[in-house]
Amino acid sequence: MDVSTSSLHSEHSHQADSVIGGFADLLDKCDSVRHSTFQRSPKIPDQPGIKKKATFQLHSSILPGLRSQIVTLSDLTDPDDLSKAPGSQLKLISEVQSELNHTLDQMILAISILHAQPPDSSIMGSNDGHLEECKYFRLNNFLHGLADFLLVDIGPVCAASSKLIGKLKLITDPDQFNSDFYVVRVREDLLERKSDFLASIDGVIQWLTGTDFDIVQLGWKNEILVLDELLETIRDLTGYSVDPTEYNSLIPLAKLVIPLIKLSRIFFNKLSVQGMNRKRLPMYSKMCSHSLNSMASSLGDVIDDLSEIASLLRYDLRTPAADTCQSLIDGVQSLQDRLKSSLALIRTHFLPIIPDTENFPIQNYYKAWFATWQTMFTVAGDNLSKAAEGSISNDL
Repeated sequence: MDVSTSSLHSEHSHQADSVIGGFADLLDKCDSVRHSTFQRSPKIPDQPGIKKKATFQLHSSILPGLRSQIVTLSDLTDPDDLSKAPGSQLKLISEVQSELNHTLDQMILAISILHAQPPDSSIMGSNDGHLEECKYFRLNNFLHGLADFLLVDIGPVCAASSKLIGKLKLITDPDQFNSDFYVVRVREDLLERKSDFLASIDGVIQWLTGTDFDIVQLGWKNEILVLDELLETIRDLTGYSVDPTEYNSLIPLAKLVIPLIKLSRIFFNKLSVQGMNRKRLPMYSKMCSHSLNSMASSLGDVIDDLSEIASLLRYDLRTPAADTCQSLIDGVQSLQDRLKSSLALIRTHFLPIIPDTENFPIQNYYKAWFATWQTMFTVAGDNLSKAAEGSISNDL
C-alpha cells in the first residue's frame, strides 16, 4: 500500500465518522418532523394570519431550500469527487448537513403553527370556504404528503449517502472505490431516491401553491387510466366468439355500458389541463373543504361505480338474474347521482370564476358544453337501466 494513500485514509477517517453521525442525526430529525405533523400544539394561537405566514414560508423558502439541499447533498456524494478530494467533499457535506438540520427545525415550527388548536374538522370542513390557503382540505393533504415524502424519500437519500461515506473509509485506492460494485449500486440507488424525492416535494408544494381547481385534480392523473382499462374489459365482454344464444342478455347490456365509460372519461378530461383547466383559474374558490374533498374523490367514486357494473357483467356470463339486473340499475343511479353532484359543484364554484375573453364568452361555452354532456349521459344511463328492466321482465 502506498504510504501517502494510507496516511490520507487515516487523516480523513474521523471526518468521515462525523459525517456518518450527521446522517444518523438527520434520519432522527426526519422522524421528528414526521411525528410533528400529527401533533397538536395548544400553546400556539389558532389565527389565520399566523397560518397564512407559515404556509407562505413553507412554499417560498423552507421547502425550496430543502429541495436544494438534498440535490446538493446527492451531488457532493459523487464517488469520483469523493475519492479525488475526500477532505473538501466531506467538509462541504458537513456544511449541508447543518443547513438541512436548520431547515428541518424551521419545518417543525411551521407545522406546529399549522396544527395549532385545530377546530373540529367536521365543522371546519363545511365552513371554511373563506379561508383560502388555510382550508382544512388543503392543509390536511399537505401535511400528510409532507410526512410521507419525509419518511419515504429523504431518509433513503441520507442512508445511501452514509453508506458511500462508510465505504470510502474502507477503500484507499480511488480507482477501486469508483469501480466497486457496492459503491456503484448504492450510488444508483441514491440517484433513484433523489428522483423520487424531487417528484414528491414538487407534489407536496403544489398543495400550497396550486389553485383550488388544480388540487382537486392531483390524484386524477393515474385514476383516469383506469377508465381506459374498464373500457377494454367491457369491450372484451362484447367480443365473445361463443354460442350467441348463451349471451343474448349479456351482450346488449355490456354494449350499453361503453357510452357511460366514454362519457365519464370525456367529462374528466374536459376538466383537466386539456380543457377547462388549460388556463390557470383564480387561486381560490368559495368551495369549502367538504366540497373540495367530494370533487377530488369524484373520479375515484365514478370508477368504483363503473367497476361494480363491469364486475356484475363479467361474473354473470349467463342470462342475468333479476337481482343482478336490479344491481345494474342501482349502479347506474349511483353513477348518475355522483356526476350530477360533481357537475353542480363545478357550475356553482368554478364556472363563475373562469375569466371571459373579450371576443369569446368562455363561461357561456362551458355552460352549453356541460348541458349537452349531461343530456347525453342521462340518456346513456337511462338506456342501460331500461335494458336491465327489460331483462328482469323477461326472467319473470
